[in-house]
Amino acid sequence: MRPYNLPVDQYALYQTSGHGRRLARGDERVAVCSDCHGAHAILAASDPASKVFRTNVPQTCGRCHADSTRVTKNVFGPYVASVHGHELLDNANPRAPNCVSCHGAHGAAPPEVGNVGKVCGQCHTAERRYFSSGPHRDALARSGTSECTSCHGDHAIQVAPPVWLSTVCAKCHADDSGERALGERLWTSYRSAREDLDKAETLIQKAEQVPLATDDYRARLEQARTYLNEALTAAHSINEETVSGFTARARSVGTEIQSEIYAKLGNLRVRRLVLIVFWFYLILTVLVLRRFRDASRTS
Repeated sequence: MRPYNLPVDQYALYQTSGHGRRLARGDERVAVCSDCHGAHAILAASDPASKVFRTNVPQTCGRCHADSTRVTKNVFGPYVASVHGHELLDNANPRAPNCVSCHGAHGAAPPEVGNVGKVCGQCHTAERRYFSSGPHRDALARSGTSECTSCHGDHAIQVAPPVWLSTVCAKCHADDSGERALGERLWTSYRSAREDLDKAETLIQKAEQVPLATDDYRARLEQARTYLNEALTAAHSINEETVSGFTARARSVGTEIQSEIYAKLGNLRVRRLVLIVFWFYLILTVLVLRRFRDASRTS
């Protein structure tokens, strides 16, 4: 294999994996090379027909990991229903993780508790950075609890709704605790900013019906929603000042857009009223002049 620049350490890696260790103990139900790659009709991993092509990996792993006679926990079904599975299998998102993204390929093994955050951080770099600056990292390390999965789960990961800012704290913190109160404040800050942006969106739509030029407003609103998304990412730091900084910027843009559109719509109404009054007096003047003309002709 060496002359063809192919890796020659895959068997050694396999022996370190969960599969390899169980095989060494005599368990013949575990996956071996041919289970994943096939026998004679072996295809390159870059070939869409290959069992180990990126979007085919979950089905390949699922042949065993959805079989209750082989494994004690079905992780294939939850993965397929997760946001990761949806992005990879339904949307063909090449950046979405499959099984080997988190567990490795030939050396496949569950990440150790202390490494879960590092594995997730390969893709979720900003979330990992904010989380590392907050109080949860050290607290979870001391308790021997994995980082990201404590709130998001493992294989059945779904998009976290913003309301989690106030509700997910209940998993660990009492209702009357300072941590729960902090979570409520973070949620209130986010919700208020989102409501202002939604109001701005509604006004932009009303302005477009007039019609008024709204390209600038649309661009500013998009930027404000970016601030709002960053607030959710920054919430991993559990730092109220950091989160409020982003929500305040978003809210500021939203209120500015509302104020400017209200002013334009108000000016438009005034101009329309002036125009109506102008035409009223113009028509009235024409009618009066006609009457005088007709009166002069009859006399």
